[in-house]
Parts: sequence; structure tokens; C-alpha cells
Amino acid sequence: IFTKGVRLGACDFNPSSGVARFDEDKRKRYITDEEYKLIYNQANEVIQVVMDICYLTAQRIGDVLKIKRSDISEEGILIVQQKSKARLTVAMTPEIAGVIARAKTLRNVPCQWLLHPKGKATAYAYSSIKSAYQRAVSASGVTDATLHDLRAKSLTDLKKAGGDPQKLAGH
Repeated sequence: IFTKGVRLGACDFNPSSGVARFDEDKRKRYITDEEYKLIYNQANEVIQVVMDICYLTAQRIGDVLKIKRSDISEEGILIVQQKSKARLTVAMTPEIAGVIARAKTLRNVPCQWLLHPKGKATAYAYSSIKSAYQRAVSASGVTDATLHDLRAKSLTDLKKAGGDPQKLAGH
């Protein structure tokens, strides 16, 4: 933030420049199938669709929220990953097609985004989805579960089934 402030002329220098970043351990949380079901059953229909798309595509939540209707074809969903800038197409499956169809019935406002708030033509804010997901987690009784854990679950389950998680993850 300070770096941007310096660029914009809001401050003269970045006081955090040169401060070493705190190393954090990688998160190793795996959401079990039972935990997924418990959270899913407490979630509203929008969060259920988000959970399904995250799980079926193994994409980050930010990338899922940025899916445009024009990114969807018979071949699959074009994803431009925000973090790596990788472009990949997640192959269309009957399960993904079904979730996309459900997503399209959630809102009746013409919009370029697949997922958008009721009555608005903008993509959902990450914070809105995160809050709603956390409410479902709390109501489910599951502890220490985040939206980001859905990607880990998807990639782990794919590997267990003999698939190629690196290809789907865009690595």
C-alpha cells in the first residue's frame, strides 16, 4: 500500500521498504467430503454454486468470481488466472455444465459476469462471498475452513483419482 502511496504522491517514502517478509507455513488443511457436505448444506444457493465451481474447476475464488459468460463455450471455461496470468481452458463436463446452468438461473439481470449480486450488473466482491461462506462454515460446525481450502480439496481429490492436478491448476 505504501509503495502505491509513493507512486501516487500520497507519501514521501515506504517505511516498510527493506523489512523482511514473515515466512508462513503453507496451509495443509484438507476439507473432507463430510465437511464439504456439512458446509454445503448450510450455504445459500449462490455459495453452493461458488463451491461447486471452485471444486469442479480447481480454480482460485478470485478467478471463479471473474468468469464472464463470454468465457464459457462448449469446450470449457477460459480462465485467465489473476495470480500467475496463466491462460487455461477447463474442459466442459456434464457436472460443470449443470452448475453453470444453475448459476445462470440465480439472477435475471443481463450481465457479462456469470456470478453477480441480485439486481446488479457487476461481479461479486470477494469479501461478500467470503463472508457468506464463513457464515455457512460457522453454521455447519466445521472449524478452520476457508474458501481457499476448496482448491486444495479439488486438486488433492483429482490426484487421488489419478488425474493431473498441475495441469488443472495452471502450473
